[in-house]
Amino acid sequence: MSIESAIDEFEAHPFIQLPVQLKHAKAVRHMPDLHRDPFYRLLVAQAITEDLRFLTVDRERSAYLDAAIPA
Repeated sequence: MSIESAIDEFEAHPFIQLPVQLKHAKAVRHMPDLHRDPFYRLLVAQAITEDLRFLTVDRERSAYLDAAIPA
């Protein structure tokens, strides 16, 4: 999928934009070190902190939280 197509899809559906906040970065400190991807850890920390669901195709990393929904 091209970036243009992805943007069109995001705009066509009710996605919310969630800016990174200090509380999200702080939440990363309390997460188990299951892998070395800091961006993924930050996204998961946002989901945990904001009580959101996190959709992922990565079954290994979905072990991070109950909020993960395997795609």
